[in-house]
Amino acid sequence: MWLHDAEAARLPSGRQLTWLWFIEPNARALEVHHLGPRKRWEVEMVVQDVTTVCAPPFDAVELDLTALWEGLADEEAGRG
Repeated sequence: MWLHDAEAARLPSGRQLTWLWFIEPNARALEVHHLGPRKRWEVEMVVQDVTTVCAPPFDAVELDLTALWEGLADEEAGRG
């Protein structure tokens, strides 16, 4: 996923975000983006089909990603 400078994520207070995560549960994927020094979003990490990750800016902590897509198989089976 590409972000344009004009689409920079902003908080209601006007403070600009510097980290942005995109989570795609169906693909079991996580994309981590960082707003670089030239004010452009840069891809820092893309992972797919992993159960745990140390992703910035929380890379000091191992995060369990299974909770993000837990139960998806049951939901998908119910749709078919």
